[in-house]
Amino acid sequence: MAAPGHIESLITRFWLNNGKLAENYFQDVPLLTALYKGKKSINRGYDLVQRITNGKADFKWYSRLDTLDRTEADFATEAKWDWKHAMASIVIAGTDMRRANTKEDMLSLVDSTMENCINTGKAEFNKALFLSTSTGAYAKAPEGFAIKFDAGTTACGDLDSTEVALWAPQRSTGGIAITTDATLLAFKKAMIDDVVDNASPGARPDVIVTTRAVANKIALIGLGKVNIVQPSDKVSGGKKYADLGFSGVSLDGVPVIVDTDCPAGCAYSFNSENNMKLLIHPDANFSPLGGDDGKKVKLLRLPNQDAYAIDLVLQCQLVIKERRALGFASSVS
Repeated sequence: MAAPGHIESLITRFWLNNGKLAENYFQDVPLLTALYKGKKSINRGYDLVQRITNGKADFKWYSRLDTLDRTEADFATEAKWDWKHAMASIVIAGTDMRRANTKEDMLSLVDSTMENCINTGKAEFNKALFLSTSTGAYAKAPEGFAIKFDAGTTACGDLDSTEVALWAPQRSTGGIAITTDATLLAFKKAMIDDVVDNASPGARPDVIVTTRAVANKIALIGLGKVNIVQPSDKVSGGKKYADLGFSGVSLDGVPVIVDTDCPAGCAYSFNSENNMKLLIHPDANFSPLGGDDGKKVKLLRLPNQDAYAIDLVLQCQLVIKERRALGFASSVS
């Protein structure tokens, strides 16, 4: 029989201490994978304060004895968010522990439990990033795409475009039907060109997230432009396969990734390296919940249940430094 101490030791050694749990939480889901590149582990105070790029730099020309103008064009130079918190509970039934008689049984039990925790958690996390307005059902979730890519009059990081004129994303809401070269260029303009033309240098998007239907439309146009049949090394029944199509689609060098949680007809572009950041608190990066003495709580038996549990906490937020470097299109078909 596996003792609680043995299971706890395996969880700690193979999933917590080496960072495997935290890293796997942000893999295998397109949006989370893209944001993980820009993930930052920081230690800040009560609020998250992000210095912003507002497009009105303090660079001015003068001649000879002019009075030097030091007036800032926009008064706001920073956006502010509050931390958001999540918890993942790892619960193992006593009956399962008693069935685990060998080391292999214990490892299998731990791995299956942790993988289930990861898969269910990342699905909810990814959905919240797309849909969260930090109100209603998502009041406790990070400030998501529904806010960041909304009109500039919608506050993001406690700022809106009435306070900072250029604190607004590039939005195309008239609808784009991707059927021809011209309409594909219109989509490219909404996702890439408008950002490059209106945002600061270096803000060019490095990822476009959209639905499978939109990505397939882009691929369909591309299929008609190139030699699409390639020989393959795969052999079945003595016959070689042929590859038809692409393993991925890029638009002007920017990867187009499909996410099943992306709202229908929507597409989002952003720079995952320099602009949008997933901030994780170093003391709450899927860390065991502390007890009254401040020490990490071990795998403990649940009251009145034949089960043991350990709670892991995540303290995070999704922030941006330049809202005008976000591109959004709706009613894309």
